[in-house]
Amino acid sequence: MSELQPADPKAPACPMCAQAMGLKTIHRQQPSDHFIFKCGRCELEYPVAGKK
Repeated sequence: MSELQPADPKAPACPMCAQAMGLKTIHRQQPSDHFIFKCGRCELEYPVAGKK
């Protein structure tokens, strides 16, 4: 079983290899949510703060 979900169209490209990243985790925080994306090729994890 893979922990990665299918590539999200709003997901950033991996800064290391330019592949599409998959959404791994969503942290519900105030004032915004924090999304953790993970590259399926090089295993890099990348946080992105969402806007409310």
